[in-house]
Amino acid sequence: MRIKLEHYRECLQRLPDEDVYPKAPSDITVISPPIGKTLFLKRPKLHLDFLGTGLLPKLMLHKAETKELLLRNPHPHIVRYHGCLIKRGRIILTVQ
Repeated sequence: MRIKLEHYRECLQRLPDEDVYPKAPSDITVISPPIGKTLFLKRPKLHLDFLGTGLLPKLMLHKAETKELLLRNPHPHIVRYHGCLIKRGRIILTVQ
C-alpha cells in the first residue's frame, strides 16, 4: 500500500515556537537576508525527546551566546560567527 502525499500533510502539526526557538535577547547580533551562499546556517536539531521540555530553546540560546562571546573575542582558528536570523522575535538560526 502506498501512502499518498495528502495523508502526510494531514499528519503534520506545527510545533509551537516556544518549544523550538528561544526569544532573541536585545543585545544579540542580527543578520538580515539575503545570506551569502558560502555561509553555514546552523538550525536547531529537532527530536521528539526535546518537545515540551524547554531544553531545545535553552541549548540554542546558549550556543548563540557562546558565539556572541567569540564575536567579541575572535580567534583565527575558530569559525567566524556572523549573527542570528530572527523571526517573530525568536532566534531561528545562527550564521557562521
